[in-house]
Amino acid sequence: MKKSIIILVFFIASCSNSNQWYSLNSTDKSFEIEFPKKPIHRVDTSNSIYGKLPINIYLYQETKKNTPNLAFILAKTVYPDSIANRFPDNLDPILDSMVQSSINSDMKLISRKEIKLDSIKGREIKLDYLNGETIMTMKFYLHRNTCYVLNIITDPKKDFNINQKRFFESFKIIE
Repeated sequence: MKKSIIILVFFIASCSNSNQWYSLNSTDKSFEIEFPKKPIHRVDTSNSIYGKLPINIYLYQETKKNTPNLAFILAKTVYPDSIANRFPDNLDPILDSMVQSSINSDMKLISRKEIKLDSIKGREIKLDYLNGETIMTMKFYLHRNTCYVLNIITDPKKDFNINQKRFFESFKIIE
């Protein structure tokens, strides 16, 4: 009897560990989010009307076959303070511009909507990428002078899955 209980406890522990996600807290304490596994972090540079800006990119690319989501991405760009001062009461033009600039010729816009994260305005778009090979769901948030873009690349037959929901809902901007 004791042996059966011990085996059951180990089985339950191993099952619960397989569903644990990696909790990422930014080094500057500005955000937190969960990824299925530890993401790779790299810094790229973007040429913008504000000059060259560093983009912190956190990427987890799924390695298993037949998984619904191919990649989970968070990109963070800090703009000069002047961006928030330029449109202090209405960040809509900036958000709309960011959304528009993220769509290229290999993509077709499926949907676009205004969203909020607590009191922070945002945009969500869904894109058909590479003629239906994948779906990209992107969420944009502009908090003061910082832009956060969350992106999940998904198999179109497996869109709207629980891991998408968990990734997006785990994102928090810390004041």
